[in-house]
Amino acid sequence: MHVWRSGNGLYATAPRRIIGRIEARGLGIVPAPELYVARVVQVVDCVQKATERMPDDDRAELCGLQLPRLTLDIRPQSAVETLIRAIVGLEP
Repeated sequence: MHVWRSGNGLYATAPRRIIGRIEARGLGIVPAPELYVARVVQVVDCVQKATERMPDDDRAELCGLQLPRLTLDIRPQSAVETLIRAIVGLEP
């Protein structure tokens, strides 16, 4: 993976050999839409323990930029919905 800063944005690419693939738990490696460059808008720490219900705002610094940081308990079925809502909440 390659991560770089351009202006006030942070961007990343996947290694060439895995572009267009994703690991789906229980299914293995499956095809996915190809995304050659993605803008990084949030840092997510995936954990397997209870997290605070209403945590204070947290930030992570990457390439000199401050990004929102979310600590996400990935065990509940609601984890994906929580992540979607966190990302949508970042949109202007």
